[in-house]
Amino acid sequence: EILEISNLNDDDDNFTTVLPSWVYANLDIHANTFINEDFKAKNLSAKIQYNNNDLKLECSELKMEALKGSITSSFMYYENKINDLILKSNISLNKVDIQESFISFKNFGQTFIKENNIKGLTTANIYLQSMWDKNYKIYSESINMNAQIKIEDGELIEFEPMYNLSNYVSLEELKEIK
Repeated sequence: EILEISNLNDDDDNFTTVLPSWVYANLDIHANTFINEDFKAKNLSAKIQYNNNDLKLECSELKMEALKGSITSSFMYYENKINDLILKSNISLNKVDIQESFISFKNFGQTFIKENNIKGLTTANIYLQSMWDKNYKIYSESINMNAQIKIEDGELIEFEPMYNLSNYVSLEELKEIK
């Protein structure tokens, strides 16, 4: 972990900030390989700045080859005047393998559709904004996402909810939808 923020206590009346004011950073990162659990990327590069006066962490250029495609991103993570944390990010995916994404991110913590039920390549532009309180509890109503997504060579494989259409289409045709 590059930076660890100390434990926060709700009862601390002297609490003033979540993000550290004692750090200033201006980083150019280049990594041939990046691994986090099951996620693997190569040729990762990023320009990251942390301004301790504004309590703002900003990444203007994050690029990597991952999930059999490429990913670029920029984000800003900062603290507002009442110590809420705000994340604003733009993410672009170019021909990212959907099945590899499900495998790498452990089906995104859900069981409705799994890596063995889906295939295809996705190209997408995603804008995401969210807010947390000083104890990193997300304000669920603050989540705002806008995405344009294109899926090529998409397949649903033995996706059981589709079997409900078997009164209209043969069950055999519903086992693999392209």
